[in-house]
Amino acid sequence: MAEKPFIIAGGGIGGLAAALGLAKAGKHSLVLEQAERLGEIGAGIQIAPNAFNCFDFLGIGGALRENAVYIDRLRLMDALSGEEICHIPLDEDFRERFGNPYAVVHRADLHLALLRHAVPAERWKCEPATRFAATGRMKIPFLSRLRTVMRSKEPL
Repeated sequence: MAEKPFIIAGGGIGGLAAALGLAKAGKHSLVLEQAERLGEIGAGIQIAPNAFNCFDFLGIGGALRENAVYIDRLRLMDALSGEEICHIPLDEDFRERFGNPYAVVHRADLHLALLRHAVPAERWKCEPATRFAATGRMKIPFLSRLRTVMRSKEPL
């Protein structure tokens, strides 16, 4: 009997990271995405050192480091006065202690790195899912016969 794929709702950062992680574990997955095509969206995203450990495991750490902006400190500011409350140094001592930098990357660069590494994995595929917002139902065209998946706890 063929292995049933893990079904992942959404082809964003979390969905593609899950698909890539499952592929690395030898598992098949099916990503359901509402968008007609996967593309660049969003703005900057802050990446902590522990996230770089995860990205290294997925094989995209190097690609992210090439496009990252490295900052020297995080500043917490008072929203009313505009004065600095405190700051956290993110210099070489920080990087040495935590084994990775603290950086900012564009969300599109992260998404693209995941997509480029997931595609060759050959253990996942992305299918369109048409969502009917009024009913909370999703048509999944890849099934042998179309089924409706309810938001409730009905099994697939």
